[in-house]
Amino acid sequence: MSASSSPSLNVNVACLACDGTRPCADCRSAGRTLTSRGHRVHYSSRYATLRAAADGTYGFSACVVPLRAGERSVGDAIVALLAGARVAIATEDAGIFSTHVPTNVVVFPRSEYLVGKLPQAWLDMLNGSPRADMERSNSFDRAPAPARNAAPSVRSDATRRLRAIAQPPAVEPADATALLADELAWYRASDIGFGVLAVSVPGEAAEATARALSGLLRGADEVCVTARGCIAILAGADSAHVRRVASRLSTALRKRTGTAGKPSLGAALCPNDGITANALLAAAHARLSTSTRKRGD
Repeated sequence: MSASSSPSLNVNVACLACDGTRPCADCRSAGRTLTSRGHRVHYSSRYATLRAAADGTYGFSACVVPLRAGERSVGDAIVALLAGARVAIATEDAGIFSTHVPTNVVVFPRSEYLVGKLPQAWLDMLNGSPRADMERSNSFDRAPAPARNAAPSVRSDATRRLRAIAQPPAVEPADATALLADELAWYRASDIGFGVLAVSVPGEAAEATARALSGLLRGADEVCVTARGCIAILAGADSAHVRRVASRLSTALRKRTGTAGKPSLGAALCPNDGITANALLAAAHARLSTSTRKRGD
């Protein structure tokens, strides 16, 4: 079917590596395949896709979502939260899904996604082809694992994580423990970890540092003031991303303050450094204190 005779849809391409502002090579490859079929492509991070779906603000009729091997909880969250969209899940670990995946979901090899090849059954589904119904569930040659029940709390936990986003911002600064509790609820629902940065700039009010951080971070990240400075919660971040952000923030904050106040940053990672707010804050602050002592200024 030619692109001109196919319905044009808004299709979301979610990513593990980029946030969509500058799509990576994998995203662009999938996007080219979709635009060649006449669809409009909108890029985002996978985290942002699932956040919006959990909050009830996801407006795309179709999406492509990658999975890493072993991300069973993330797979459950995708299936539960994107029930209203036509979903193509790219994974090399099809065994994490039950035999009877929902009719709106197609599972296909991630190796194909990486070269821009999307499953024909799913593309036919986008175009309204009736033959897509019988092919939609699995594009793998091997049989999937036996059926299992998805975690029943995925939708409720994920929605709880995002309920505060729809509310008007509070007049007072957000509480770090409360923000971490929400992010930890999302981690338990989706198995998507996150980073925590403790930030302190000598001689500068924490509120001023927090305003500077807000302008330097992504929209999905949270910043709050604490008794010991500021905390930044880096949504969906792994250790490599946390290190890149810490380096970038340190450089940007030094430019703001000059030599008078060298910033101190301490990082913690969920779940590596803990799965409670207290454990993550303690780890981030301990590393903040260590870095401050090592500088000796």
